[in-house]
Amino acid sequence: MKRFIQVILIALSFTFLWSCKNTEKIQIEEPKSTTSYTKFTYPNSTIAIPLELDLVNLSSRINKELPKILYEDNNIEDDDLEIQVTKIGNLSLGSNNNLLSVAIPLNAYIKGRYKDKPCSICPEISQSFSKNFKLKVIANSPITINNNWSLKTATKLSYEWIEKPSIDLGVTKIPINYILDPAIKKFINKANTMVDDIIAKELNLKSYIQEAWVSLQDPILLDSEFDNWLKTIPNSVVVKPLKITNNTISTVAVFNTQLINYTGKSTAKNTYKPLPNLQLSNNLNDETTLNLVSEISYDELNKIVAKYVNNTEYSFPENNAKVFVKEVLIKNAEDKLLIITDMIATQKKKKVAGKVYFLGVPYYEATDSSLRFKDVSLSIESENVLAKSAGWLLKNGFFEKTIQKNLYYEFDEYIDYAFKTASQTLKESERAIDGIKLLGTVNTLNPQGIEILEDKLIAKIQAKAKLRVIVDGK
Repeated sequence: MKRFIQVILIALSFTFLWSCKNTEKIQIEEPKSTTSYTKFTYPNSTIAIPLELDLVNLSSRINKELPKILYEDNNIEDDDLEIQVTKIGNLSLGSNNNLLSVAIPLNAYIKGRYKDKPCSICPEISQSFSKNFKLKVIANSPITINNNWSLKTATKLSYEWIEKPSIDLGVTKIPINYILDPAIKKFINKANTMVDDIIAKELNLKSYIQEAWVSLQDPILLDSEFDNWLKTIPNSVVVKPLKITNNTISTVAVFNTQLINYTGKSTAKNTYKPLPNLQLSNNLNDETTLNLVSEISYDELNKIVAKYVNNTEYSFPENNAKVFVKEVLIKNAEDKLLIITDMIATQKKKKVAGKVYFLGVPYYEATDSSLRFKDVSLSIESENVLAKSAGWLLKNGFFEKTIQKNLYYEFDEYIDYAFKTASQTLKESERAIDGIKLLGTVNTLNPQGIEILEDKLIAKIQAKAKLRVIVDGK
């Protein structure tokens, strides 16, 4: 910004070297704007965050929640059985045709009383027993997202005996799985609910979305010297239905937002929006497109100008001239910028003082990534006054060409810096923090144009990036 203002003044100084033994006071009326400005519509940005939840690490978290004893029934009087079901290995999760597969190896310790009368004339066989029987429970469960962001599984566990249960009566072994099955089914009914509850707790999608939603709304201080802030205003979030494949649960959350770059703390005050209800869509792009609006009021802009320019003298030995700048103000002038320079210019013994008005259209020059001006001209009255006082300055469009050639501000180093900074931030985020990794690359970062409003100047910049969020749960 400092260089930008200095270039303005250097260009302007060439236009004020006309002769007069005493200081000539010039009086020029400021051009009046008659334009009725339309309200600026902030462009939408889409922040696409693909989420990946690793099922191996999710299994590890769930195993920490599962108790060793999963089921216990110590009442032998109602069905001649006491049962205790314990884990003998870890629960494992996987993917199977977009379903969540669950498997748990178990041991059932059963104490019971076996009674049987093979025939009407046969003696009753009665024997107490206590044995361990190994079994494996399995399930393939769909996962859906409720409107309130909670996840729902519909686990329907089934089981298979590793070894068919039997008791040894000496001369023969009697299978007793048909006796044990009703008790195991009681356990299965309770286990379905227990597994669903633990999965819902550990697969807390809402916590990740809520954290992102709130974090996006925190203003970020970009430059303390100029009190420059970045603010994100999220409006909605849309999520792809969950996909379960390759031992991963994945989805894409797309935040529809507006990005605004402010100068001044008063504009950075924040009111948090609550997380809206879930919206689902299969048609989501996983590329992030950021349309940043960088805005600065003319008041703030002129504060920066005053810091570097006001009460500054510039010398031009080749013309035996100098310009003392008392004050520079930049204002809107319909679809152009008005540059008001209050200065004293001297050449040899000639001196002139007063305000002169320049009009120019700012635009972005893509070939060298700079802000430049086109269609630069004097205000009508400025031209009339100069024609009488220093007409030689108007020959061959000297001073318009000087301004148009020298009035520019280079963006390229800042675009390159922003690109490298964003890429480095993503790279450094690859290390897991609280079980979350953020991976990504910034693909493009390009200014989209300049817009002049009644009370501020707006620059529009677009960036495209690819992001990934991996929840590993370690």
